Amino acid sequence: MPAHGSGYRAFISYSHADAAVARWLHRALETYRIPSRLVGRTTGLGEVPARLTPIFRDRDELSASGDLSGSLRQALEASMFLLVVASPAAARSRWVDEEVRHFKQLHGEGRVLALIASGHPGADDGSECYPPSLRLRLAADGCVGTEPAEPLAVDLRPGGDGKRMAKLKLVAGLTGLPLDGLVQREAARRHRRITAVATVAVVLAVSMSVLALMAVRGQAEAERQRAEADGLVEFMLTDLRSRLEPVGRLEIFDAVGQRALTYYGRQDIDALDADALGRRSRALHLVGEVRELRGNSDEALEAFVQAERTTAELLARSPDDAQRIFDHAQSVYWVAYIPWQRNELEQAERGFREYDRLAAQLVALDPHRPEWLNERASSQTNLGALMQRMGRHPEAADHFQQALVLSRELAAAAPGDRELQWALAQAHAWLGDALLQSWLFADAALQRQQELHVYETMLVADPRDAKAREGKSVALAMIAESQLMEGRLQQAHDSARASHETIVALAAEDPENQLWREMVASITNKRVEALMLDGRWQEAEQLNRQALALAAALVDTDPSVASWRTDVLMGARWMEVAIAFALQGPAAGRAGITRFQRDFAADRNPGDSGLRMPWVAVLAMDVVDQAQAGQVEAARGQLLALQAQLPSAPQPRTQAVLLHLRGAMAPHLPADDAPAPAMRTGYDPGVILQAAKGT
Repeated sequence: MPAHGSGYRAFISYSHADAAVARWLHRALETYRIPSRLVGRTTGLGEVPARLTPIFRDRDELSASGDLSGSLRQALEASMFLLVVASPAAARSRWVDEEVRHFKQLHGEGRVLALIASGHPGADDGSECYPPSLRLRLAADGCVGTEPAEPLAVDLRPGGDGKRMAKLKLVAGLTGLPLDGLVQREAARRHRRITAVATVAVVLAVSMSVLALMAVRGQAEAERQRAEADGLVEFMLTDLRSRLEPVGRLEIFDAVGQRALTYYGRQDIDALDADALGRRSRALHLVGEVRELRGNSDEALEAFVQAERTTAELLARSPDDAQRIFDHAQSVYWVAYIPWQRNELEQAERGFREYDRLAAQLVALDPHRPEWLNERASSQTNLGALMQRMGRHPEAADHFQQALVLSRELAAAAPGDRELQWALAQAHAWLGDALLQSWLFADAALQRQQELHVYETMLVADPRDAKAREGKSVALAMIAESQLMEGRLQQAHDSARASHETIVALAAEDPENQLWREMVASITNKRVEALMLDGRWQEAEQLNRQALALAAALVDTDPSVASWRTDVLMGARWMEVAIAFALQGPAAGRAGITRFQRDFAADRNPGDSGLRMPWVAVLAMDVVDQAQAGQVEAARGQLLALQAQLPSAPQPRTQAVLLHLRGAMAPHLPADDAPAPAMRTGYDPGVILQAAKGT
């Protein structure tokens, strides 16, 4: 095998379900420093390095490969050890098993280490955590044999080794150093680290107290000391974060960060020179980003507002300096981003528009610089996303159109740059969404077709590109959505079927990828809807059974993921009610309505557009069924209540259902009731709602 200097210390193999554990393991090993007294020693594995870098984590370095025939095989060949995150998900993963088998073929059995995240080795109750190639030795022909392998393992399960000891055991395995020596030196190091952190905080506090005395000193001496203190503050904030973040102790940063905010808040920025202002803005950004990372939005905003005042002063002194414009744009973005997170949209809009103005100024200064073009594309996308959330879809489309022009220019200048091609595809996707919500269904489909073309071009270069295959499936599904809204039912079903085939093939390669499982279920729902609208009830019933099973399995996997219940399972369930009306009659349909209302009572939330359609569809069937049974007053009351719960500009599909209901119930509505929606669509829910009449 290649020398370690030309490869990886270790290759981390894991299932998608264990991504969080793999990320922790990757960071823990790459940031670990071998105690200096042990560096350079010779063990059975050679000379002990100062660090265990690089560590290969396949879904970081090769997120879209998914093919052991290429780059993954090269990485496995270049790795000294294989680290397997063991769990029931890993035991079921074909890719983890293949990575273990291939590594053993190259390097033998002795360089494979396991980290047990969950499950039990050798269990026969479904909790087995070792894939076959890890559990058993390979036979002479390279296939999995029958002799137990018994790999060296550390235990991360509750009651096991714990993260600290698990890390040290793996370090011992990767270096050949004795574990007891590492444990003793780690204890001493932790003591020194805690002492150092406390000392840094004290020194910083004392430094800031000394600064308060500057006013009584001579001006020149005060300026000199202030520059030194500012530099000390910036260094300590930067150094403190770099030391605390790897060990997960950023809360210690808070007290020091607050001292820095208090100190900077007392400064008269008009009296500071450019260097001092630059140090101030960098430190304030650092404090804000750490606080935002920890979820302290109020404290983060306080820091970003002070940073914005600082970069504004710098820009005022050099209004045509591109770097100053860029720095201030970042401050403005963060000050707007916090309100965006809080759904304070008017305030976010003011900030995002200023951010866009600054980005436009950068492009005006240098129209061909990629960084500035990308900044303007980002600012336009931000505004478009904000307009979408505010329901201002035509404005959103205008912003996305401008972002698309810039993304197209960037992608054309670097046709081999995969990330720029992906960004171009996403620009088409954003614009397609806005056009769909603006009722421009054919235009929306055209944007999605162009998005699809980008993915297909990417797949010519790499047919195994998982990211492009996933994007292709989404684009086809959204083309089907536009075709449904235009009433082109057979085309919609064909597009949905192509989307379904693409994502099913992708999900089969990694059954633990929950996003792909969710997409399979969602796209199955779309196929069912197309069949129902076309009156193909028997086919719809068969597919609906699949959708229900897929959605229920997702929810059972993790009931805390609300979107699986509301976006996937609820969608399958409303279609189940419609199919019951069509194929089994009113009694079965009414029973389905009762079950739906009971099971999803907590998920109704009419203010959330993502949850609206399933409830609207079920309530619409209830209105029709009541009217058919002669309960006209109850039906009319239900319709008026439903109408009152919807926003002024409902989603196109929801509005089509409402339009049909109002037409059917027109003789029973008060004369002064709100008029029916003016916009019409090819999406005709009449076939579905007719089923609720038993016809």
